[in-house]
Amino acid sequence: MNQKLYSVDIRKIFIAIPLVIIFLSNIFITQIKGLAFIGEIAVIAGLSSLGAIFIGHRADVEILANEVDDAIANLCNGLKGMIALTVTATPFLIAAYYLQVNMMYISIAALTCALALNDMLSSFFLRRGNLYSYSILRSFPSIILAIIVIFMQSPELSWIFSYLISLIILLLIIYVQLRSAEIPFKLLSINTIRYLIGKLIPTITALICATGTVLWLIIITNKAGTEAAGIWSNVYRIFSLPLIFLTATYLPLVLLKMGDLKTPFQKINETNKFSVLFFFVSLVILLIASQWGSSIFSILTGSNEFLVNSLLLSMIMFAVLKNFIGYHQSTFQVLKIDFILFGILILEIIFALLLFQSSEGSNLEYIASYIFMSVGICALILFLVILSCTSKYFFNHSK
Repeated sequence: MNQKLYSVDIRKIFIAIPLVIIFLSNIFITQIKGLAFIGEIAVIAGLSSLGAIFIGHRADVEILANEVDDAIANLCNGLKGMIALTVTATPFLIAAYYLQVNMMYISIAALTCALALNDMLSSFFLRRGNLYSYSILRSFPSIILAIIVIFMQSPELSWIFSYLISLIILLLIIYVQLRSAEIPFKLLSINTIRYLIGKLIPTITALICATGTVLWLIIITNKAGTEAAGIWSNVYRIFSLPLIFLTATYLPLVLLKMGDLKTPFQKINETNKFSVLFFFVSLVILLIASQWGSSIFSILTGSNEFLVNSLLLSMIMFAVLKNFIGYHQSTFQVLKIDFILFGILILEIIFALLLFQSSEGSNLEYIASYIFMSVGICALILFLVILSCTSKYFFNHSK
């Protein structure tokens, strides 16, 4: 029993290491390049994550949520799907080139496959229990980016070179992993098409969830400028770090446990237990931020910007509620009720588009309050749905 607990603790540590490195990398970039630079990087990273979700089609969850013996087969299925979707997307990139879209933007779009490949491979190594490889894979893109920005003045070029290097390394790892596996790569086979169709709803739901975060950031950039976007992205990263740390270290273990549970009530109850811990940590963050939040922000970013409590707490509450909505994607996918979360996320997009079309407010405080209220409504609806599902599954479980 003690050995089991010890191994779980070790897993949490190795899962957490990349998060610390990503956080330190962002702080380092902010310190040497400023808020505007990191704001542009945040927008690029957000848009790239959307492409990675599409290309990756949630194959990383498929790898994690199934038996370890199926890990290599699930990785191969994910790669087949990824290659098929990349081939499908290639004509659009070629068309963008002939429409004279900036080549840097086309390159950034093409390199989203590096993010998707990293997600798949790191999930594969985590499922196989190879914690060292998992930590290294998750960490090295941020380390490379932090080194590249020292020598480059352009956020776009920094991103392109760092992820081009990452892609080359990932392809070499894939070659080593699959060279002994006899897997026929029939990209347009019926099985591949069926596999991708099965991933359609989870992928669309994940895309919409990520689109909300990116769209809010784009709106802030458009209405209040890149420096405001830098403030927003840094507040999000600094104060949501404990929450991201919590979800990234505990949630994979929760998902693995859910895979061993039989009834829907047991599965949703496992997530509900995690939610109690999540909101306890959130409350601690809010209490600390209300007292020393602006000072923490100034020290970590090297900025003289003073953030009033109302603005700071609105941005932190957005991070709390957005993470709350986000980590329920996997639970709803397991319970086959993705369509409910899909509807909630569509509502968030509608709120974002209304703000984008509005002529009111270029003030960050107004925008942050609007975003907090919008995401708060969506989170409240999700909470009521979870309450209803838990009650329904409880009574079915009791019969």
